[in-house]
Amino acid sequence: GGSSPVPPHKGRLIALHGNGTSSGILKVQIATLQQHLSRAGYLLEFVDGTFTCEPSAIVKQYFPRGPFLHYAAKLNDKDQVTAESTPPGPISDLWRYENLERAATLVEEEILTRSSNVPVVGVVGFSQGANLAAYLVARASCGKGQFALQPAPSMGVLHGLGVAVLMSPIKFGWMLQPDIKSAFEAAPIDAAVAIVVGAQDPARDRGEKMLEYFDASKRTFHEHSRGHQPLPSDREEKLALTKELTDFICAHV
Repeated sequence: GGSSPVPPHKGRLIALHGNGTSSGILKVQIATLQQHLSRAGYLLEFVDGTFTCEPSAIVKQYFPRGPFLHYAAKLNDKDQVTAESTPPGPISDLWRYENLERAATLVEEEILTRSSNVPVVGVVGFSQGANLAAYLVARASCGKGQFALQPAPSMGVLHGLGVAVLMSPIKFGWMLQPDIKSAFEAAPIDAAVAIVVGAQDPARDRGEKMLEYFDASKRTFHEHSRGHQPLPSDREEKLALTKELTDFICAHV
């Protein structure tokens, strides 16, 4: 007998990496999630950041060869306090990005240049990639950008961003920037969103605060046992979480 047929692909999800890493690094970090999604008929469409930057010491330790990329630089980096040294509280004007709107447009344009008849149905992201993913969904919800929340082929809208998995997003000053803020003012955003944070992540509470922007009936929150990383390190915990995330995506596409 021949090999069993590959199930048809139901959709693609854009995958966005963290600051100072790359698509290659994210593929390693979320390999278990990619395997679960592939078996369910969904492809991850990885998009690299445009600009090179300095990686964190821990990234350099595990992935010494790089490349080390990001989608947008932080403004006035030297004058800003890091998430680690800022106690949870009202968001301040810290941690703003240089031209996140342009970064979102570049991601959309990169996806549109890739030839595939499989529609985009959502987005997953980690850290800076999760912030950018949240913004892509927010602007799609208010008719900005090149994607809608739901594909509408009859109207020429082939791609949608109605499902998002945000791993370690950080609610911070970037959400107060005028071009960004206007997209989130349409809250609650009518997209299905799973937010994943690490219990030991210093920015954990800022990740959980991202929930408030999304429809309560379509949002879900997951906390794993580790720090600022997309998925937990423990095999059983990782398998359980990736199954939940895959089931969530399948239920809302």
